[in-house]
Amino acid sequence: MNSNKLQGTLPRELGLLTNLKSLNLASNSLAGTLPNISNMLRLVNLQLFENQLTGSIPEAVQQLQSIEILALGSNKLDGTIPRSISRLSRTLRGLYLSDNNIQGRIPTDLCSFSSLEALFLDSNDLFGPVPSCIGQLSKLQQLYLFQNQFTGQIPTTFGNLQKLTGLGLENNGFNGEMPSGVCELVDEFSLDVWADCDTSDSTPVTCDCCSVCCPSDKCQ
Repeated sequence: MNSNKLQGTLPRELGLLTNLKSLNLASNSLAGTLPNISNMLRLVNLQLFENQLTGSIPEAVQQLQSIEILALGSNKLDGTIPRSISRLSRTLRGLYLSDNNIQGRIPTDLCSFSSLEALFLDSNDLFGPVPSCIGQLSKLQQLYLFQNQFTGQIPTTFGNLQKLTGLGLENNGFNGEMPSGVCELVDEFSLDVWADCDTSDSTPVTCDCCSVCCPSDKCQ
């Protein structure tokens, strides 16, 4: 039911579909908040990106003990990333929260997601340093943190992410040098890295291995 120009709000009865394994309502015009989905215990794939959903990520998400893909990007969600989301750490493979109004810091609880392959937190209002324990996510292939308000140095532990194929760090407040371990991944595994490493920037990241140095036309 994705890309069908659906409008209105998500019905409360949605939560009664307790045997449902996949729900894809992406790329519609659905508005309002997420209904109570705490009883959808068999849900594996939830895709609601590219709608107009509002409110915060509900605590009820923690009940989705079978969930592997949680895609809520390109909505109007606000609030913080709930720490209770750590209850999904055994099953979740993809967390897509891009292009919302989510605030706060990245909770260190995300570092327990041993199966996580994709983490999209870009284009939000997240701030502070990025937890170094993100480098423990050994299965991570895509890590996109661009267009937030992150500060400090890029964690050296990112060099441990040997399965990483894409790393987006641009349009933040990072400084210092790109960790040598990350550059080794670029050389060895063709990792694609974007960062604020243009020398005209007031607080650039020093990077000799980045695919794209922002600001540039490609960063728009």
